[in-house]
Amino acid sequence: MNKKKEFDQTIGGLVNSAYLSNDEREVLVKILPKRMTKQQQDRFLMSVSETVDVWKKTAGFIIEKEEGEEAAKQIKKDELWEEKTTKQVNKEIQDVGTSARQLQASLNAFRGESSKIMAGHFNYLIRSKKSSITFPGVLRAKEPKLGELLESQMVILDALIKTADYVQSKIETGNDSLRNQKIRSLITNVARSYKSIVGKLPPKSNNTWFVEFMKKLGEIVKIKGGLGSDVVKTAITELDSI
Repeated sequence: MNKKKEFDQTIGGLVNSAYLSNDEREVLVKILPKRMTKQQQDRFLMSVSETVDVWKKTAGFIIEKEEGEEAAKQIKKDELWEEKTTKQVNKEIQDVGTSARQLQASLNAFRGESSKIMAGHFNYLIRSKKSSITFPGVLRAKEPKLGELLESQMVILDALIKTADYVQSKIETGNDSLRNQKIRSLITNVARSYKSIVGKLPPKSNNTWFVEFMKKLGEIVKIKGGLGSDVVKTAITELDSI
């Protein structure tokens, strides 16, 4: 029996809430606004630690390389990821949207005698205990009619098409586009963590604590070329517009 393919929704593995060392946390906590309570600071830094741990698993290609056997393995993974350029990512998402549209068109055209014949066989197979063809248990339990099943799939396909179109509209072009997107994703997730704790987004202007905090975090994470104030401002502005 072939093993069913699982579609990734998150990066696999346990999230390490202690990814940042005590020394690194002590450096970062000094930058946080004084109005934050000790409890808020601890919660925020724990969330930042988890965010960095997850983020680094897909952003190794913009992080300075380290030495050692484990680092060498990570470098190899990073190089494989780096090969996936923005154009490739865009093409893959475009293909998904195109395929979804084609399937949607085929289902829309699926009418008349052919659909009646297929519906009859489907209704038999979904209920039969003797057939060599098996359906997932969750589907058998509901015993849907073929028409109902296809209608639900049309809704899913429509959502998939809209999502693919949206993502494509957000993908940038240029040599540094993938790098910038990954850095902004780190900033955005850190900013969301802060908002979940204090109830508002961090400041985005130059010379504010959050810009300093992200620059220092960029140094700790060892982002190549560092993390500038402009990318912080862009990330918060985009988040604020959602």
